[in-house]
Amino acid sequence: MTIKKTFYLFLGNILGICLLLNSCTTSYCNGYPCERNEQSSFAQQPEASSSRAEGQKPRIVVVLHHGLGMDNSQLDVIEEALKKNYGDQVIIVKPTYREKYFKSILFPISHAWLPESFADWRGKGFPTQSYGVYQEVTNVLKAQVDKHPFCTFMIGVSQGRVESCDLANDYGDALNIKGVITINAPLQGVHGLQNKVEDVSMFLSNGAAGLKAVGFSDAGIKPMKSNTYQELFLSKFIPGIASMHPDSACIRKVNRFIDRDTTPCLVIGSYTPDIFNTISPGVYHPVSSKDNPDVKILEKGLAKFITGKEDGYHDGLIATGSQLYMDDAQIPSLIEHTIQQDIKNKNLYRLLLKRPTHAEIIASIMSRPAIPIDTTKTPLIERDKHISQYIIQFMDQVINTF
Repeated sequence: MTIKKTFYLFLGNILGICLLLNSCTTSYCNGYPCERNEQSSFAQQPEASSSRAEGQKPRIVVVLHHGLGMDNSQLDVIEEALKKNYGDQVIIVKPTYREKYFKSILFPISHAWLPESFADWRGKGFPTQSYGVYQEVTNVLKAQVDKHPFCTFMIGVSQGRVESCDLANDYGDALNIKGVITINAPLQGVHGLQNKVEDVSMFLSNGAAGLKAVGFSDAGIKPMKSNTYQELFLSKFIPGIASMHPDSACIRKVNRFIDRDTTPCLVIGSYTPDIFNTISPGVYHPVSSKDNPDVKILEKGLAKFITGKEDGYHDGLIATGSQLYMDDAQIPSLIEHTIQQDIKNKNLYRLLLKRPTHAEIIASIMSRPAIPIDTTKTPLIERDKHISQYIIQFMDQVINTF
């Protein structure tokens, strides 16, 4: 596959919401501004945590939930960091139930997806992603924890974040879930799923000159429209995708879980300014919107397609406000690379990162084998190395409250 064809596919998937490589969750219930409390333990930059002696605390069970279409190796870097920090005290669970596209796309995330007429099926083994993972986790607990005291943390990326919240909502007591950590997950839903045919046409029409400026030909632009129409249409009927619509019952359920404010949650979001000059160097020739007015129009059009606003924050795929469970207008109040507590929901903590983002990660994956990639230093690995310290900081704070 040539570099140009690779990027055609990449941006075409962005236009098609690229959700088949991504993920989702929640609705339009806004969060609140964050405190800048320098004395709060969460407001400090993370430091390396010392490993705890076995027996001083309950066993720490961490369930890693991969994104849509991925496998359970996606969070290996975070797993390594947790094992290094907690040693034998931590038990890592990497469910295989949702691996690859079949179950993560065709199976609904939650029983909430079922119509009321099927209410009797809920909780009775109907194949949902969260129920399948729950069964897998309980089997691990029986085998490795037995009667030893334990606490559980859920770490989910993209679609895995929605599924992990649903799991915490339905089985939080049974699994003794004490914390949920989400990475680049649209907590207010995926706005792109609300786009209509006319929105696609407007974006491609207004952004045509900008697309050419970043290396697209007419032949490359032409199929985008029909491909996007098809993906938007099919997304309404595929359970794993429809479950992530902002107005879906599944998303509303996840919203209620966060708003109840009973389980500590760390939500991690990111954004990419001047995106066509930033994402995945090497996939195409970067062009800054500051130097090219056509690219500026394209950049605004992409922001509107992803967030509903021309000046909306996003990471190339998902609105940043959705990832952080807050309104766009409140994002400037956040301090980058610092965990901050929500003013109203005391169990909700946010972490804003500038890069890397979904767009870079997806592009780096799609560029293979057209572009040689150092597998020890991909955007995904760099991101997870960076955020592991914050995850450990958050977990330590929660564990110290026991």
